[in-house]
Amino acid sequence: MSTPQRKRKDDGSIINSSGDPDDLMESTPARQRRRTAPRLITPSETPPSHRQNSMPSRATAPRSLFPPSRLVSISSDDASIVENIQAVERPTKPPTTAKRRLAFGKTVASIEVRPSVKKVYRIIKKLTGAIGGNGSSGAIYGELTCGSMQKMVNLMMEHTEFGPQSRFIDIGSGIGKPNIHVAQDPGCELSYGIEMERSRWMLGMTNLRAILHEADTDETIGHKVYFQHGNIMNAKTLDPFTHVYAFSIGFPPKLWMYLSEMWNRSESMYLICYSAPRNII
Repeated sequence: MSTPQRKRKDDGSIINSSGDPDDLMESTPARQRRRTAPRLITPSETPPSHRQNSMPSRATAPRSLFPPSRLVSISSDDASIVENIQAVERPTKPPTTAKRRLAFGKTVASIEVRPSVKKVYRIIKKLTGAIGGNGSSGAIYGELTCGSMQKMVNLMMEHTEFGPQSRFIDIGSGIGKPNIHVAQDPGCELSYGIEMERSRWMLGMTNLRAILHEADTDETIGHKVYFQHGNIMNAKTLDPFTHVYAFSIGFPPKLWMYLSEMWNRSESMYLICYSAPRNII
C-alpha cells in the first residue's frame, strides 16, 4: 500500500495528495511554537518581567498614595520655621460654664440644685417610680421634674420675694413634689398642699413619711410640710398664705371662677399659675 504524498500549498498549508478535505491540516503559529526548541536564557538576558522585585509585563502596578511628583521638598530654612511653630505653646482657654444641649439644639446653662433637694427626689422616685403615682381611675399623671420645679423656684425668688418667711400653698398638690421641694429650697415657713384624689394624697403622705424618717438623721432636710385630703372649693379664703401655687392646666371653668373670687377677697400677695391674668383678676 502506497503512502499518500503531502503537498504544500501557496499559503503554507499541507494537504494530502488524495484531496480528501478531512485530511486537511493547517500549520498554525501555536503549533509552530510548540515545535520550537526551548531557548536557554542567560542571567544577562533576563527580561525585566522576570527580575526580582518587578511586576509582570501584563500586571498593573499599584498606585502610590504619595507619588514622587506630588511630594514637596522642605529646605533647611523651612524646617527651622516648622520647628519654631511647633515650639510655640497654644494659649490656654478660660474655663467655661458647662451647658446642656436640648433636643432642638438650644444650649442652656446647667441648673444648680441643693443636695437636700436631690436627696428628697431620690426618695420620692424610689417610692412612686419614674412616672409618678396614678389617679383613682388608673390614669398615669405627668409628674414634675426636679429641674423644672427648680426653675420655677428661682423665678419666684427673683420676682415674688419668695424666701424662708413665705407661706406656700399648692392647690392640687398630687404626690407632693412642689411642697417638698420648697421645704428644702428656699425652706419656707409653711408648705401646705391640698389634693382631692385620695390615692394621690395617700402617695404624698407616703413620701412625706419617708422624708420625715430620713430627716431624723439628716438635719439638712426640711420637713415643714402638711398635706390635706379635701376640695379647695370648700375653703372661704386663701389667707394666711403669701404664695398661692396651682398647676392650673386642666382646671374646669367652675373651679377657675371660684378661685378667682376667693383670690380677690384674700390678702395673699402672689398667685403663681399657668393661665393669663385676665382669667383671675
